[in-house]
Order: sequence, then structure tokens, then C-alpha cells
Amino acid sequence: MQATLQQANTKLHELLAPVLQRRQRYHQRLLDRFEGRQKIAQSKLAVFEALRERLAGQPVPDLIVTLLEAGWYHLLVLSHLRHGQESPPWQRRIEVLDRLLAWLDADPQTQLPQAEANALISQLDSDLGTVCHDAIKYRQLVQDLSDCLLGPRQGEMRKAIARNPVDFKRFIEPQLVARIEADKFEPIKTLAIGDWVRIQREGKSIPYKLVWIGSIPPLYLCVDPSGSDKLELSPRQLVVLFQSHMAAKICDLDLPLMDRAADRVLHELYTKIPSPSYDPLTRFMDRNQFIHHLKQALIQSGRPDTQHVLCQLELNVIRVIASVCGADCEEAFLRHTARLIRHLLPESALPARLREGTFAILLLTHSLEGRLQSR
Repeated sequence: MQATLQQANTKLHELLAPVLQRRQRYHQRLLDRFEGRQKIAQSKLAVFEALRERLAGQPVPDLIVTLLEAGWYHLLVLSHLRHGQESPPWQRRIEVLDRLLAWLDADPQTQLPQAEANALISQLDSDLGTVCHDAIKYRQLVQDLSDCLLGPRQGEMRKAIARNPVDFKRFIEPQLVARIEADKFEPIKTLAIGDWVRIQREGKSIPYKLVWIGSIPPLYLCVDPSGSDKLELSPRQLVVLFQSHMAAKICDLDLPLMDRAADRVLHELYTKIPSPSYDPLTRFMDRNQFIHHLKQALIQSGRPDTQHVLCQLELNVIRVIASVCGADCEEAFLRHTARLIRHLLPESALPARLREGTFAILLLTHSLEGRLQSR
């Protein structure tokens, strides 16, 4: 009987392999797209914060608003997205904005350094030409910049500039700000990437696999087994579904029938077993969950105030222990090692067991020098 079940299980694996491979490729395309969207959102928020820091609480020169709308905002987003907040392109374009703000605040009768003003206008002219496709607006903006910084003619007083209050949300998509403000909501802590959830929609009970958890904006991406239907849910929407019993976690539908049945029985018998996203032996995160947190950390690492430390620990002796002392000793050694690692780490650390004797540790918002000094 056991041999027959094993044979059937092997056959199911062979039949499902092509289907699972196609599904995995589709999921990866989705993940690439959503990771790209999140990186763009991160860059837009960084530009939004930089503008608010410089322009909030005071009337803003109309010329600055025109400059941003003509394409300088997009140049800032692209600089942050492609090079990061510490890069020369980002620093150079932010410095242009800072210098322009300082010069426009000066008395129109004060003469500005002509060589520096000409260099600034030339840089604006060159950079804006790559993103501003309205030639008339573009030329008028460059002319207004010249009049305000150098004067209409040599020796004449510089042109005064009008100032008006500005709503800073005009520099970022309203739906992005609304989504972030609305989703300051406690996430579903029990859910992890790879979990399956059954959701009631239009009178039907449909299984969905959680394939992505985004942070900016907060987002849970779920895909049905066929890949033809996907749901983008905020933490608040997902909590409401669970609280109203319109959603519930189910067993892993990626498993073949025999494994799925066994998994369900074990789940019902041992409800206190840690989440599948964690290693049951060490109670650390597993490989998939750790990679997700690592990707989130890499996306956020472009901020100047954000620094992370990634560590890897290889226990080569684990195989020797397993072969000489047996599986029980191996498990006891791993559990003891996990306790030591957890004891030495701060509470914010994210340890994971990647495979047999390989551990990884992610220290968020820490510097390597600081961690070496503290230990």
C-alpha cells in the first residue's frame, strides 16, 4: 500500500511540474512589475519629501513651480530611481534647486555672480531639453530664468518674481499619498508570501496565492491558481475580509494531492506549529521569507539615513555531527545555536535559516562599525 501511494505521489509530481513552472514564471513577471512600481513609488516619495522640506510653510516662487512642472520633478525622480539619493546626479539637481531658491530670495536690485548664474541657466537648459517636449513653454521658462537671475538686459535690474502658496500634493499622485495615509494599519502578521487564502467574491469561493507584500504603498498581491485573476489589496481591505469571514487561510494548493491531504491533517492536529514561512526547528525565517525582507531592505537603502548589515554564518560541522552522532544531536545542536544567535542579536534583527547549516542575519538601520563595537 505504501509503495502504491509513493508511486502515485511521484506521478503527481511529474504531472504538476510543467504547470508549476509556468505558474512560477508568471508570478515572477508579476513580481518584477510590482517591485519596479514600488521602486518608482519610493523615488517619488523621496522627491516629495525633498520638495516639502525646502518649500513648506512659505509662498513659493512661481518660477520654481513652473520649473518642476516643466520636467525638473521628473528629472529628480529619475535621478533617485537610477542612481540613489547619495549619487552625484541627484545631488547636482537638488543643488540647482537650492541655489535657484537662494538667488530668487535675493533683492532684485542685487547683482548675482554672472558666471555662476550663466552656468546654472546652461545646466537647466541642457537637462530640461531631455524631458520637456513643449518647445514654447521650454523656451519661455529659460528666458524667464535669465530675466530673473541676470536681468532682461545688461545693467538692468533683475525681474521680480511672483510668489504664491503651493499645495505640495500636486507634486505626487494623489492615489499614492491617499494609499499610504489610509494604510497606516496593522498588517496581517500571520500571512507570508506563498500562503493560500480563500476569498469570497461575487458569491463564489476562490483560492488565491499571496505572491507579493509591498511596503510603499502597503499592498498584498494575490493570484488565483490559473493566473488569470489577481487581487491588489491594502492591509485594511484584507483585515476587513478576514474579520467578516470573507477570507480564510487554506492549505498549500501547490502541493500534490497526497502531500496536501497529509498537510491538512497535520495542520488540524498541530495548530501551534509555527507559520510555514518559518523554520520549525530554529523558529527563524525560512529562505523565501528572508529574501522578501532583503528585497524590501534593498529598495529602502537608497535613503541617506538608512544603512543595513547583512551577515552569513556557515556551520560546516553540521554534517559531521549528523553522520557521527545522528539526527537527534544535529537538531539539538541547531536549536542551541539558534538560541545563541537570538541571544546575541537585537530584537529588530531578522535571522533566517537558509539551508542545513547556513544562517543569514539582516540588521536593519545598523552600521557595520556600530555592530562590531557593540559586540
